[in-house]
Amino acid sequence: MDYREEHEHFVSNLNGTTVLEVSLIGATASWSVFLHFTIAMCLLSDRKFTTSFRFFVDFMCLVLPILMCTTILSDHSVALGCTMLSVSAIIFIRRSINNSKTDESIDWYKVIHKPMLDTKHYFISWFRAYTLIATALTILAVDFQIFPRRLAKTEYYGTGLMDIGVGSFVVSNAIVSSEARSKQASIRKTSTFDHIVKMVKSAIPLLILGGVRLISVKATDYQEHVSEYGVHWNFFFTLAFVKVLSSCVMLVISVQYTGLIGVGFISIYQYMLSGYGLSKYILYGNKEGPRHGFIDANREGLFSCIGYLAIYLMAVQLGIFLFRKRESILHWIIALVQLTTIALLARLVLYVCERHIEPVSRRMANLSYVVWMVFYNVLSIATFLLVQIVLQLLEGLVFKKDLISEDSLLSAYNYNGLLCFLLSNVLTGIVNFSIQTIHSKKEISFLILLLYLLILSLLCYIMFKRKIKVKFW
Repeated sequence: MDYREEHEHFVSNLNGTTVLEVSLIGATASWSVFLHFTIAMCLLSDRKFTTSFRFFVDFMCLVLPILMCTTILSDHSVALGCTMLSVSAIIFIRRSINNSKTDESIDWYKVIHKPMLDTKHYFISWFRAYTLIATALTILAVDFQIFPRRLAKTEYYGTGLMDIGVGSFVVSNAIVSSEARSKQASIRKTSTFDHIVKMVKSAIPLLILGGVRLISVKATDYQEHVSEYGVHWNFFFTLAFVKVLSSCVMLVISVQYTGLIGVGFISIYQYMLSGYGLSKYILYGNKEGPRHGFIDANREGLFSCIGYLAIYLMAVQLGIFLFRKRESILHWIIALVQLTTIALLARLVLYVCERHIEPVSRRMANLSYVVWMVFYNVLSIATFLLVQIVLQLLEGLVFKKDLISEDSLLSAYNYNGLLCFLLSNVLTGIVNFSIQTIHSKKEISFLILLLYLLILSLLCYIMFKRKIKVKFW
């Protein structure tokens, strides 16, 4: 067995972990944000520091914990989260004691009804940034033994940390789409033909990137996991097709019904999977053996687009809910309760689906997978919203001024999101061509991943600070 075959076997035939563990690891991102802004508010707000020092603090607080909880502390993600929360609490309590020397009584009515900067949905930006960071980290980390195999992508059924990648990307794009921001009125003013031309143009860069990736992988004989998308399909093609298909749907259907349409699509798709043997075909192919023809060669990528389309349509509905005008922190607390309720209901539905219909399968993007993505992403957004609410309450109670800043490493990742992802792919390729990753010792593996994230973060941060924005459409 040569190294290429050994590497492909290393990332194949995996069964994943529990939904709970994936959720706990995902929650580390929220606690990282809380720790970061705690330090920024209490230790850095009254002093001037260099840009380099602030970048170092951002990286240590926002990126390093994610690396640690997926590698050397993967068995202790709960302990890591509790430690970050405890440190944050200690810092805040100490600052509060210092501020309590002024015997000012707290006006709770003013605090609760304080405006929450309706145009500054920080929690959405944090969620989108961490979708990028986690994806960038795991696409390289999975090639090292330090990354637990249970967190890698599953082969047939199961829930691994990497299985949330495409689903969360789709949600991340959908919740900030023009439709989610109630801009469909401007769409309907244009002719159907003009709108179709516009949406096809917007998908062309993704198709080009997908083509470049396909050619580069085949030309360099780079290791690939064929059962992930198929022989020719890849992540970029999926995003492009979902973008075009969703635009077509919303051209004829009001955005107010996108959630219901998404439920309808995934219900029909699951009926085909379960009732007509489509599941067996996607997972195991024809009885003839090798893949024949374009559709058979790329059956995973092509058919899973239906599930991702359903996720996108539901996420547009979620985005409409998130961008609804709310005037105070109290209104956002109510929204938090609603999001938490949706997440809990989705978890209950997921339990029923897995027991009575079909287990989660990312390869097919089946009903259980779509419900899992609703649960995971709504819960993640709710957790980030909780962090923003707590921070803004503490601003009113302790600091008496707004201190949450957009000038952080997370903003840098969002500033050039697709370019950051492309850079991560290029760097991943360079590392894999340079060393035999699966034979690296744990200490060396961790240092390589740390350096990789540091370089990627630094490049994103420099472009953000110098206002270098690369637009692909």
